[in-house]
Amino acid sequence: VQRHVTIKDLLLSPAGQAKLKEYAVANVDPSQLARLALFMATKNETLGKCDPMSILAALTDCARLGLEPGGRAGGAYLVPYWNKKKGGYDAQMQTDYRGEVQLLRRGRVIVDAPAHLVYANETFVEVGGIRPDLRHEKRALDENRGDLIGCYGVIYYAESTGIAPKWLVLTKADVERRREKSQSWQSHVSKGFQTPWVTDAEAMWLKTAIRAVAAKEPVDVVGREYARWSTIEDARDAGTPDEIPLDDAEEIAPPKARTE
Repeated sequence: VQRHVTIKDLLLSPAGQAKLKEYAVANVDPSQLARLALFMATKNETLGKCDPMSILAALTDCARLGLEPGGRAGGAYLVPYWNKKKGGYDAQMQTDYRGEVQLLRRGRVIVDAPAHLVYANETFVEVGGIRPDLRHEKRALDENRGDLIGCYGVIYYAESTGIAPKWLVLTKADVERRREKSQSWQSHVSKGFQTPWVTDAEAMWLKTAIRAVAAKEPVDVVGREYARWSTIEDARDAGTPDEIPLDDAEEIAPPKARTE
């Protein structure tokens, strides 16, 4: 007999709390994760309609990565999706730009990875060639900064590496092309669902800039945890979860050669 379970009943139940505690890294409070999820569900009507088990699974991702959904510490969103197979809503966890930076720092090669927005009335110059340079004169206190036209992410490496900072500039068109590939954005366009691309557009530009510049770096620089999660999230948001690679421990061994 299948019984309807509300989000609150599941997340605050001993079984739900035990599940979160099982996967939680140090300094993660399972009850705090549950309270934050319940608060977000009251603000987002569609999230409140999601399968409670999917919300628990999304919080499990938060617990594994040590990120809070929508809290002061931040790091993650809980995003609702329509599941055609189930005929209902499911929730998934996505990092915000603060979560991106936290995960990159854990690789111990990158010490910081800030992102910045560029407005039309600001001075912005990028110089390429043998001696690349980037100059951005912000007008943060000027109400006439103009429209948002671009963004860029910067990677600062540990001093011991001797590597100079790297950056990548994205135009408005670059960001919009990436946004169009997002399942959450398409859900907003077709069904009017709330998505971070609407509620936190500038924050999503910043995340896009960080994700783009980090994608140019090898796994040993960004760290395996970041590389693994960014691959999972990109596949989920593109609607292709079947393409998510297995962990090394989960990889299926190739079949033995058949003998004649």
